[in-house]
Amino acid sequence: MGERLIADPADVAAKVDFVTTYFEKQGILPGFVEGFRSISRDEHRHVAYGTWYLKEACSDPALARRAQERLTELIPIAAQVLVPRGQDPFGEWELLGYTSQEINEFAFRALTRRLKVIGIGLGEPAAA
Repeated sequence: MGERLIADPADVAAKVDFVTTYFEKQGILPGFVEGFRSISRDEHRHVAYGTWYLKEACSDPALARRAQERLTELIPIAAQVLVPRGQDPFGEWELLGYTSQEINEFAFRALTRRLKVIGIGLGEPAAA
């Protein structure tokens, strides 16, 4: 699989085969497995730090309003990240066996949990 991907990096099927193989269970490419573990841990730290930072910063009402304004601006763009190419972002589609509704609900729940910790919501920004 790795050789197929190296030979043709644009081969989507080869990439899917390579990435979805359970190297850990196979006992192969231990460096690759450890690298993915490190990325996962690092990503968690980044999200935790960002959540903590915004919680602190958004104790200032002006900064809370600013964060809400950015969310209002960016959520429609972010919502399109997982939409398969050629699909209507507002239509029904599937990705990896999940419906667009399931994916959107999962993302919304995750965002809502973090915003609750931060102390802001998705509604209209509070008045000055």
